[in-house]
Amino acid sequence: MKQRRSRRKKIKKFNNVMRERVFLVSMLILLVSAFLVYQIARIRQEKGEKYEKRTLSQQTYMSDPLVYRRGEILDRNNTKLATSIRVYDVIISPKDILKESDYREPTVNALVEYFGIDQTEIDQILKDKGESQYRKIATNISKDKVDAFNEMLEKEEKRCKKAKEKCNIVGIWFEKNYKRVYPLKNLACKVIGNANSSNVAAFGLELQYTDVLNGVEGRKYGYYDEDSQVVTTVKAAENGNSIVTTLDANIQKKVEKQIKKFMNNVGAKKGVHALVMNPKNGEIYAMASNTSFDLNNAYDLSQVYSKKELNNISEKDRSDLLGEMWKNFCVSDGYEPGSPYKVLTVASALEEGIVSDRSCFTCDGGEMFSGMDKPIKCNSSGHGYITLEQSLMKSCNDAMMQIARKMGRTTFAKYQDIFNMGKKTGIDLPGEIVGVVHSEEKLNVTELATASFGQGGTANMLQIACAISSVINGGNYYKPHLVKEIVDEDGNVVEKNDPVLVRKTVSEQTSKLLRKYMRATVDDGTAGEAKIKGYSIGGKTGTAEKIGRDKKNYLVSFIGASPMEDPEVVVYVIVDEPNVADQAHSTFAQEVAKGIMKEIFPYLGIYPDESVQKKNKATAKPTVSPQADPNAEGDGSDTEPSVEGLPTDPENPTE
Repeated sequence: MKQRRSRRKKIKKFNNVMRERVFLVSMLILLVSAFLVYQIARIRQEKGEKYEKRTLSQQTYMSDPLVYRRGEILDRNNTKLATSIRVYDVIISPKDILKESDYREPTVNALVEYFGIDQTEIDQILKDKGESQYRKIATNISKDKVDAFNEMLEKEEKRCKKAKEKCNIVGIWFEKNYKRVYPLKNLACKVIGNANSSNVAAFGLELQYTDVLNGVEGRKYGYYDEDSQVVTTVKAAENGNSIVTTLDANIQKKVEKQIKKFMNNVGAKKGVHALVMNPKNGEIYAMASNTSFDLNNAYDLSQVYSKKELNNISEKDRSDLLGEMWKNFCVSDGYEPGSPYKVLTVASALEEGIVSDRSCFTCDGGEMFSGMDKPIKCNSSGHGYITLEQSLMKSCNDAMMQIARKMGRTTFAKYQDIFNMGKKTGIDLPGEIVGVVHSEEKLNVTELATASFGQGGTANMLQIACAISSVINGGNYYKPHLVKEIVDEDGNVVEKNDPVLVRKTVSEQTSKLLRKYMRATVDDGTAGEAKIKGYSIGGKTGTAEKIGRDKKNYLVSFIGASPMEDPEVVVYVIVDEPNVADQAHSTFAQEVAKGIMKEIFPYLGIYPDESVQKKNKATAKPTVSPQADPNAEGDGSDTEPSVEGLPTDPENPTE
């Protein structure tokens, strides 16, 4: 018992001691806490601003990026083909607008009135994003609209200040941006191409030169210094460079005008295409097709396709149709060139000494080759005894086959390569195709024969135009190009694209003879419809029967140049399946080319020559154009037969 009482006394004493200690510790903690609170309050009172500045000085912020201006695309006369204009994005702060009940209505009304923003859209954003302090609500707003809004806001703020009221239009500001625009809309649309608001290009020069046209984004940095003042550092945006093209907007307009005129009068099932270039340096003045669209709405398929064609199309179909709409036939489509290739066949044979200006041929209507039961026919029942010059004037397939046989596969293949057939020209445009030609090993007797008059292989328009340009300019093959120079935003030349001589193709003597032959073809041969009074014009026609020969579909063409003493311009026109029952008339293409030449010659400073006028007057004779009578029989003067040797033998009333 005594032991138990003693133990209880000890426990009680211990508990009392512990209570005293806990009390003392608690009191000590309270005293220390009170002291710390006092000290914090004192420091805050005496040195709070200093520490606040120190803290703020460690905080940094970064603004939105500073946008650059994409460079312009200009024609050779500095006409703007593509440019970027200043626009603004409208930004709102839903949180600020909803901060007070008086702010909402006037702010929403201002957005509707000045920027045409749908009120329902604004209300929905305020409902869904009420806590947001940044919401882009409109893009591509013109400077005029922004200026009008700012002017109104400034007046409202002055009124409120005078009346000692709060301004109730709040939470609206603007971010600068640029919009890509195309002032001439449809003009040269397939050449220029398109770039969107993010400076992402889709096709044409916009795509080819996108790295040149694009600039470098800038940025604005800021921080608080020790005095709590904002210090900013701006890394300015670098604007893109501009490109000065070889295109001439005036020539392009005239070309497109003539194409449109033909399409309205006659039309073509597969299209009309034309290019104009300088044979002396490879500069392209114009490229055009009958289908065009406004580059400001480059994704609007309804400009080219009907509602029926666009009904219920898939995303893939839409993408395919856009690609087709944007495609530039002059560089991106291959076709059998037909009779214009005869210029290259004759030039090759002359250069090798296989034929001469005195060479003659007998055309009996066709050539029979081993293993064939029928001959490959000429375009007439027989031209008889003709000279080399007349073989081009009359576009004689038989003579071409005889020339190719003398050349042999090795020489023929050699000149295919010299004239750049089956290879890219190197034009500064995306999407160029190479075309298909027979290799030396595959140039068997039949293939060699048909290749001589431009059948069995394919090329694009530019390949043919460049090759023939080299034949008539003295033998110089120039790399075709669309950009003359690159300039900075101040107009200083950054890079100059001088003409590039790729190779020599033929001698000056051969060139001189071909100029003579091509002029005779216009003066007295199959290209008579292209003749313009007083002008020295040379050219070559083509009436190529398309694959699926039995369907009687033709791609008719004409390539011409002037003045033939020293050619300054080449015009090449293709009419793919004229919209008439009897398509086999190169006169359709000649008519378009003639219209183009009539308009651009004076513009280029090419004027009539008196000696030519006198000659034309002395030799003038009436001609009949099949366009005047769509049911008239074809001239058939340069119709290419089928590979199988079973072409139509159309009548030839003009010969």
